[in-house]
Amino acid sequence: MTLRLKLSARAKRDLADIKSHIAQRNPPAAERVRQRIQQTITILRDHPYIGRPTLKPGVLMTTVPRYRYKIYFAVAGDELRTIHIRHGARHDPKPHELQPNQLTRGARGREGERCLTLWV
Repeated sequence: MTLRLKLSARAKRDLADIKSHIAQRNPPAAERVRQRIQQTITILRDHPYIGRPTLKPGVLMTTVPRYRYKIYFAVAGDELRTIHIRHGARHDPKPHELQPNQLTRGARGREGERCLTLWV
């Protein structure tokens, strides 16, 4: 069963920041990292429980192969809620920083309506 993807506003900012930071020095590398993060999230849609638990109950984490990024997410019903994406060299986020309910609102005000776009 493939889960619907919802991306938090924070995760969208994280992705834009990651891409922008890498693109300053190497635009092709920024695209490769974007693709790998997107592939990892796509795999999570089909296999969400490959993630490992975090200190925040209900929030899981997985790493992006080859790159040192961590994806924090939660599964709620038929949704995969991507909460935060962070480089592995940084400290793990505190539990209060991982709020799975803070999702982007769509054009008509419904939670997560426009969340399938990974890069803004």
